[in-house]
Amino acid sequence: MYLSLAGAILCLSLSAIRSSAVPVSAISQGPQRIFPTPATHRPLVIWHGLGDTANGEGIAGLMRDMKEMYPGIFIHSVQYPGSGSIDDERKAGFYGNASMQVDEVAETIRDIPELADGFDGIGFSQGGLFMRDYVQRHNEPRVRNLLTFGSPHMGIARLIPCRSSFDLLCIIAKQTAQKGVYTEWAQNNLIQASYFRDHDRLDAFHKMNKYLTRLNGELEAQPRAARNIASLDNLVLINFEQDQTIYPKESAVFGSLVPSAVNSSNPVIPMTENPFLWKHDRIGLRKLAKKGGLQYGTPDESCPGAHMDLDWGDEEGCGQRLVRRWIGWSM
Repeated sequence: MYLSLAGAILCLSLSAIRSSAVPVSAISQGPQRIFPTPATHRPLVIWHGLGDTANGEGIAGLMRDMKEMYPGIFIHSVQYPGSGSIDDERKAGFYGNASMQVDEVAETIRDIPELADGFDGIGFSQGGLFMRDYVQRHNEPRVRNLLTFGSPHMGIARLIPCRSSFDLLCIIAKQTAQKGVYTEWAQNNLIQASYFRDHDRLDAFHKMNKYLTRLNGELEAQPRAARNIASLDNLVLINFEQDQTIYPKESAVFGSLVPSAVNSSNPVIPMTENPFLWKHDRIGLRKLAKKGGLQYGTPDESCPGAHMDLDWGDEEGCGQRLVRRWIGWSM
């Protein structure tokens, strides 16, 4: 798949975000919300999506507006590699080892004193998958509220065309993946291959994939991951109703496709009917839900547009609405 995952690649870009400052007076209270003095807002870590960069136009505008929403808030935007160029950063979204990238980012986060007492997290598309991986395997310092926007939590099952015929990074990654996504080389060196889950080739996926199978506890229990996910205050899974980049779009809320050989009136297996996610609770989602910390599946956690269309310029749009509700809480 991620052959064009490579194409998702650019679609995952936050170019759709339009910066527009929000006056503090426009902030509405969410449930159980405490409004702190400016210096006590909980810090925030943002992990951008595929094809974007830590200080790209969309991310920079988002951070600028959020600092006006919450004066004094500390925001760290994940940059990988930390000392690389913009081209190096963008390339890393296509090529590399997903687990190793998360490990290196975790080391960086541990060294930031402003994050030592915990923080909230926002992950856009692929970045949401990596933020969850940070929680499950590291979480020191711990994440309190984690928001994932259109993230492929159950992988992607269909290739997506590159956005431009001039995007060589995307084209080369796609061509390379097409030669064999379930090869050892692809799984270790192509980021998109690490979460390509072909519902009609599950045997090959289970044999060769090490990243997504581990992240979701698909083959064996993940006790540490389960403890860390259950320790979140809130995991907010945000889907885009018109998403044509993440397929199936229900992957954003842990939905997966039924194999073609299985007769089913519903082509998507929801999270709560997935044995390893729910019945066996291998990564702690059911336990988190039991304590009221799993937020998904209602209009409150949904964006009506296409992938990464946050409608940020509208105070009532899904982007500002969700940020006002879940970010900026008291330390």
